[in-house]
Formats: sequence, C-alpha cells, structure tokens
Amino acid sequence: MSLRIVWSSNVFWANTGYGIQARYLLPRLQRLGHAIAQFAWYGVQGGKLSWGGLTVYPAVHDPWGNDVAGAIVQDFRADLFVSLMDIWVLPADYRRRLGCAWAPWFPVDHKPIPPLVAGRAKTADYPLVYSRFGLEEARAAGIPARYIPHGVETSIYCPPEDKRAVKRLLGFPEDCFLIDMVAANKGYPSRKHLGESVIAFNEFRKRHEEAVLYLHTDITPAEGGLDLQALVKALGIPKENIYNVDQFQLHMGIPDVGLAKIYQAADVHLSPSSNEGFGIPIVEAQACGTPVITTNWTSMPELTFSGVCIEPMQLAFTPLNSFVAQVAVRDIVEALEEIYSWDTARRAEEAAKARAGALAYDWDKVTREYWKPFLEEVEDTLQRRPKPLDGPLADEVRKLARSEEEYRAELRGDAA
Repeated sequence: MSLRIVWSSNVFWANTGYGIQARYLLPRLQRLGHAIAQFAWYGVQGGKLSWGGLTVYPAVHDPWGNDVAGAIVQDFRADLFVSLMDIWVLPADYRRRLGCAWAPWFPVDHKPIPPLVAGRAKTADYPLVYSRFGLEEARAAGIPARYIPHGVETSIYCPPEDKRAVKRLLGFPEDCFLIDMVAANKGYPSRKHLGESVIAFNEFRKRHEEAVLYLHTDITPAEGGLDLQALVKALGIPKENIYNVDQFQLHMGIPDVGLAKIYQAADVHLSPSSNEGFGIPIVEAQACGTPVITTNWTSMPELTFSGVCIEPMQLAFTPLNSFVAQVAVRDIVEALEEIYSWDTARRAEEAAKARAGALAYDWDKVTREYWKPFLEEVEDTLQRRPKPLDGPLADEVRKLARSEEEYRAELRGDAA
C-alpha cells in the first residue's frame, strides 16, 4: 500500500525554511511510491495547478488554510495530512476538520513547550518534532512525539576548494574576515537578534578593519522588522565593511547554489537567535565547513558542531506563555573574537568538524532513516484499521443494531 499524502506548508519553490524542506523532501517521498499533493497556504492563490506530477492546492481566505484544509483532504482522497507549520495558529478542532490521520511536523522553539502548542499536538495522530530538544519537551508534556529532523542538500552545501577564490568571485575582498547572517527580518523585537548582531559587528570591525558583514535579508522594515539601513547609518559603519543581498533578487529567489557560495565564502555564520525550532542556515553553513555562532537555547546547541554557543544574558517571557533567550552584544563580540583568533590548523580542524556534523542531516539519510520507516508504520496502521461498511451489508448491520436497541428498551420498560 502506498499512501496518499497532502503536504501542508509554504509552496516548494519558496525560499523559506518550510519551502526548502518541501522542495527537497517531496520528490523523495514520491520516489518511495507515495502519491503527494501540496497544500501551499503560502505562495499560491487563485487555483490549483500541477507541477512535475505534484498537485498544488492554493490558499483561499484564511492565511494558514484553516478554511479549506478538510476540503482538500477530501478532494485528494488523502490518507495522511502532514503539516509543516506552527500548530498554535490552528483551531482546536483541526483534526476533526481534516477527517484523516494528521501528522503535524512542528517546531518547539520555547522552553518549556508552550501550553497552546502542547494542546494542539495532543490532538494529532502522529505528532512529529524536528529537534531532539523538541522531543524532550514534548514527551515531558505527555505528548507521544516522534523525532524527524530537517534536512540539508549536502551535495550543494559543501566546502569550497578555495575560500579566497569564492570571496573574489562574489565581489568580497579576498583577505577579508567575512561574517554572514542569513535571517528573516520580521517582527520586533528581532527573533534573530539582527540589531544586536549589527551593533556587535560594529564594535568588532573597529578592532579589525578587514572585517566585513554580509546581510542576507530584507533590509527594510516592510515586514515589521528593523530598518537596517537606518541602523547602519546611525552606527556609521563604512560601506566597504557591510554588504547586503540584492533586494530584488532576494524576493525573486536566490538559487540554493548561490546561497551555498555565500556560506563557502564566509569565515563565520552569525545566528545568535532568541529561539529556533531547528535552524536550517546553521546546518547549511556548517555543511560548507563554516563555523557558527548560536545561542545556547532550544535546538541550537544540538546543531552547533563547530563554533561558539553563546550563553543567554537573560530570558524573556512571550505571549505563548513560555521563555526565549536574549543575548548580550558583548557576548556576540567575544564569540567573533574567539573564532577570529583561530590559526590555519584550527580552522581546518573546525571545518572538518562542521562538515561531519552536518552530514547527519543529509536529505538522503533523513529520508531513509526517518521518513521511510515512519510512513511504513502509518501504512501498516491504516491497513489494520477496520474499514467502514458500505452497501447492502452495512444496511443490514444498521437494522440489526436498531433492533437490538429496541429490544433493550423493551427490557428496560418491563423492569420498570
């Protein structure tokens, strides 16, 4: 038996974390023999389409697709609905609305797991988390979760033969100390600590004039984030010390090979987030042999194979009634100084550690060791599940059931 699966996430061509996961995983699930449709509540509107044998359903009114998810399940005749998204945005009766088995692949990015997240997860047939931190938190809350990590295409994200040559190719000074940030500039305060990171870089570059910061993000406050241009101007950072991605190309979509070149050129990837459900750029960068700076909170410690994991300065309580971390500018500066101090031998050693750690998240490995056995278990469960009766036999069974109820009613009447 092969499964008919509706996959709910950002559309697979979107260069978002959820879109990237769909892009690389869905073809692999098809090769396992499963029929796949994608419900793209972000990235498609106006009508469903077919793309390379994949049916793609659009959003209608609700931003997370709550209004049409059940109808899509019926239209595709799905056995399983896999959602890759925050589940706290979903209604309490989401499983009932779907009408089929539900496997939410969801982030746990607070400590402890927020009550709203735990409540939704407990209604699922197969709750899936993508960090070992998330697994520990879910099980502590009584959720029978299963761990399936995110994946990275390590054939694309791989170490360069010559880092200086890649810097030169991309237009950076080949002798610069290049720091990259690949982070969404959404909301305030910045979950990615973008403001603190730029301020920390400014302190660092005053000591090291060859330091360069590359920002792979929207530098405008269009999505409720920071006006990074205004911040750079206020700090007086010279233009030769800071670069940003071409804004039009960012929104049109930078190819994965292009992003891999950035990681290959970088001397360190800066990602001291307040919280992460996983942290795909952290693994992508290390797959390229680049050390990382992260925060010792949620999923980030388990993904830091080479680099520095900053201790939180303090915790912050969020509207989800749980905690995220805050980092100090001085600690980001110290982490940059530590990696800057490595000699050539240490850099080579750390690059090898980074690559080795990231290979555990190679897409073929993740598919083979996690998704394949999980879906085989779902198949087995559905095969053993009694099928509803239909036709003349079902009518006879219902008549017998009614007759038995009438007989029991008569007995109760006699007893009275």
